[in-house]
Amino acid sequence: MNVRIKKLDNFGRGICFVNDKITFIPNSLEDEVVEYKILDAKKKYNYANALRIFNESSDRVKPICPYYLKCGGCNLEHMSFIKENEFKIEKVKSMLSKFAKIEIDSLEIVSGRDYNYRNKITLTVENGIFGLLEESSNNLVEIDKCYLINDEMNERLELLKHLVKKEIGISKIMMRRGNKSGEIMLHIKGIVGNKRPFMDICDSLIINDEIVTRDYITSYILDKKFSIRKSSFFQVNDEIVEKLYSYMRDIISSLSSKKVLDLYCGVGTIGIAISDLVSKVVGVEVVREAIVDALENKNINNVKNIEFINSKVEDVIEKFNNEFDTIIVDPPRSGLDKKTKSILLKEKFKNIIYISCDAVTFARDVEELALAYDFKSIKLFNMFPRTYHVECVCVLNLR
Repeated sequence: MNVRIKKLDNFGRGICFVNDKITFIPNSLEDEVVEYKILDAKKKYNYANALRIFNESSDRVKPICPYYLKCGGCNLEHMSFIKENEFKIEKVKSMLSKFAKIEIDSLEIVSGRDYNYRNKITLTVENGIFGLLEESSNNLVEIDKCYLINDEMNERLELLKHLVKKEIGISKIMMRRGNKSGEIMLHIKGIVGNKRPFMDICDSLIINDEIVTRDYITSYILDKKFSIRKSSFFQVNDEIVEKLYSYMRDIISSLSSKKVLDLYCGVGTIGIAISDLVSKVVGVEVVREAIVDALENKNINNVKNIEFINSKVEDVIEKFNNEFDTIIVDPPRSGLDKKTKSILLKEKFKNIIYISCDAVTFARDVEELALAYDFKSIKLFNMFPRTYHVECVCVLNLR
C-alpha cells in the first residue's frame, strides 16, 4: 500500500497516517509517496519500513554507506546535507515553541564536513567478527569501514579486522584518535591472548582495566592541549568543537564574565579554554577519571585560576552562591535534574550558558528556567552530521 509522507519527526523519520493511526517510516522525506510495510503495530502508532519510494524529493540523495539503515549509526544519509541542516534548525525551533513557548524567526547552524569527522568509534565483537549493532537491537552488522571516521582510523579498522579473527575472546573495542597528535587509543574488553599485534597499531592500549602501554592520548582544542583517557568525555567532532569553543569565548567576553561555574565539566576543556578571559573557574564532574584528566590538563596548560570538584552536580550545587556571575551547564541527554534547576532558580545567577545535544530535554529545561531567566540567544552546531542529533548553545540572562 502507498501513503504520502506529511512531515518528519524529531528523529528524521517520515510521518504519515494509516487508518488514522500515526505511522513512522525511516528513509522517507516530506511529500514523498511511499510503498510501506508495517513492521510493528502498537496501540497508538505503527512502525513501518519503506519498500519503494515514488515522487522522490529533490532533497533525497543516494547514501554512500553500504550499511546505512542496517547498523543504526546514521539516520539522515538519504537526505542532502543542506536539507539536514534545515531539518535540525526546524527541529529546535519546533521544540522551543512546543515546550518553552519561545518563537524564533531565524536560527543559525554552524556545520563542517558531513563525513569523516568522528574521532571515536565503539565496535561490538562476536566470535572474531566486529561491527556495529542494528538500531534498537543486539544484531551485529559486520562492517569493513565507517564513513563517519577518518581514513587513518579506517586503516586501523582494516588491521583490527584481521587481528580479532585470531582473538575470539574479545567482546568490544573502542578506538579514539587525538587530533593534531594523530595518537590512537584502543580500549579492548574481553580476553586477549597475544597483546603484541594490538600494541603495534596504537599509542595507548588498555585491555579491560589493565593499562598495557599508556592510558591516555593527547588532543587539542584551539591552542590548548588535553589528555584523554578511556572513560573521559570528549567531543567527537574535532572541526566543529573548535568553532563551538571559539563561540563560547565570544559569549564569555560579551557577558564580561568574571567568575564561572562549569557544571558537568568533563575533562575541563571548556573551563580551560575560557580561563584566560575570567578571574576564576570552578568545574564540577562526577566521573573520577575525567577529573584526573582535568587536573592534568590544568597543569599541562599552566592554568592557575581553575579548580575541579569530583562530585555529582546535584550534591554540590547548593554550596555555591551568586558569587559566580556565569554558569555553564553541559548536562547529559537527560538534561538537568530537578534539584539543580531549583538551585539555579533560587540563587539567581546572572547568566546561564546551556549546551545541549538533546533538543527536547533542552527545551523543557529552558521552559522551567524561564521563571527567572530571559532567553537571550541560541546558536546550533552540527556536531553529529548524518544523525538526528544537534548541539545547541543557548544564553539565558537573569530577569
